[in-house]
Amino acid sequence: RLDVRTGRVRIRQLPTDAEANTLDQYMVVDNTGVVKWRHLPVVPPNACGSGWSLAGNNAVTAYNGNPCIPQAPDRVGIGTTGPLGKLHVETNFPTGASSVFGIYNHVNVGTSLVYAIKSIAESSGSSLNCGIHAVAQNGGQGIGILADVTGSNTNWGVKATVSGGINQNTGLYGWASGGNNAFGAAATALNATVENTGFTGVAHNGQNSIGVKAEAQNGSSVNYGLVASASGSTSATNYAGYFAGFVYANGFYMPSDEMLKTNVAELQGALGVILGLAPKTYQYQADNFSQMHLPQGMQAGLLAQDLANVLPGLVKTTVQLATTDSMGIPINEAVTFSAVNLTGLIPYLIGAIQEQQATLTDLQAQISQCCASNPGMAPGGNGALKAAPATGEVKEQRLLIIPNPVADLTTLEYYVPQAGKVSLSISNSDGKPLGTLREEMAEPGAYTYQWNTTKLASGTYFCTYLLDGAVVVKRAVKVGR
Repeated sequence: RLDVRTGRVRIRQLPTDAEANTLDQYMVVDNTGVVKWRHLPVVPPNACGSGWSLAGNNAVTAYNGNPCIPQAPDRVGIGTTGPLGKLHVETNFPTGASSVFGIYNHVNVGTSLVYAIKSIAESSGSSLNCGIHAVAQNGGQGIGILADVTGSNTNWGVKATVSGGINQNTGLYGWASGGNNAFGAAATALNATVENTGFTGVAHNGQNSIGVKAEAQNGSSVNYGLVASASGSTSATNYAGYFAGFVYANGFYMPSDEMLKTNVAELQGALGVILGLAPKTYQYQADNFSQMHLPQGMQAGLLAQDLANVLPGLVKTTVQLATTDSMGIPINEAVTFSAVNLTGLIPYLIGAIQEQQATLTDLQAQISQCCASNPGMAPGGNGALKAAPATGEVKEQRLLIIPNPVADLTTLEYYVPQAGKVSLSISNSDGKPLGTLREEMAEPGAYTYQWNTTKLASGTYFCTYLLDGAVVVKRAVKVGR
């Protein structure tokens, strides 16, 4: 029944018939007020009933402006009715299932950069941002994250970038315990034609930024915080560790066991090698090669090109890798340069010191032989201890030459006030050393020494008496007969 009044129509009573769910027509009114009909629009089944809507061909949910619930603050659960995160995927497999995947992503498109999973965690607070937190427990083999990537350009098994943390940034944190083999993180990169990176950790802008932190504790046999190996052709650059910056280690060992070596021989000519080196002072072009983190200020060392002329085996051509941003876009190009193995110089330094010491020993023997064959410089007395000085005599370090001008046999009297190392030596008027007459450890007391001057020419000489560094010098004059 209809009531019509002043151009308005009111339905007084609706039909009591059952709902006509099968009908697809409804009434509409055009702009002139004429009643017409049209078919119902075609709507995807349950378009909003599940909270999903279509954006083109993409099914989307939980965003502001979504005509279907849920909205942005809500959570989406797949496999669970009580989601704990923005997206919570839970899969329960029967006991004994051979392969269990919480999330399995396989991306096989694109020609440049492909992410199987890309996770970004941002917060303006100071708590904890975690891009991915993976836990594997109670299996025969537990792997928190397993990433296999194969390609021809740049491959990242796992790439973790963390920045902006107020207290601490950790690029990747792996915890493994209780198994026969426990690996905090294991990364393998294979078969790329340009670059293979097993693991890359980047952390910056925090009070403590750690790209990779590795700890191994409580192993009953061997504990390795980090195990790295690199191998390839002899023409390739193979570094198990690559560090663009200072390196700190509280212990460093190299393989040197005799069983590992063959053709062992004494190192010869080490002094000549060291004398052939040309140490330099210099400053690094730190601003022009900022990606290499070169030290600032004045440095001292060797130029690789100079070292290569003497010890080419200690110089190697290496490459500073190109740097990219989080999207893989290049920031700095790769740098090819020469690096040196300064540790390899240590055997030559040891050998040079030993050769130099052998030369000094030989020279000392020659000097002793020379003095022995020159009676003018040979001891003429035994440095006998005289009787104790009379009571009240001044006990100080002193030297007397009797007679002076000197005779062919002249007595040197010297007093040692306290026990110490005594040395008597002679030099000419120009201060040139002629030799040491006596050198010994002496007890306190008065001593004499017979000085044979028969081979000395007329002139002025200086006798020097040293007692533990304290010096007494007396002039001696010899005149011709």
